[in-house]
Amino acid sequence: WEQAVEQCDRILDKCDEVPERGEDFAESIREKVEAIRDWIEANDRVTENQLEALENMDAGISRWIR
Repeated sequence: WEQAVEQCDRILDKCDEVPERGEDFAESIREKVEAIRDWIEANDRVTENQLEALENMDAGISRWIR
């Protein structure tokens, strides 16, 4: 679960790099990732669905900053 929290932090850092035209998308991702990170930290575990969602959001935000 600790690696998932680190992934959340990396995604949140990437949200700051998104160009202006993608700010709404980045804010949406930020809210979802923060909620997932909060849950993971509160429960000291991560679900498969959360891992998959983080991977998808990471890929999506990465496309915006390329």
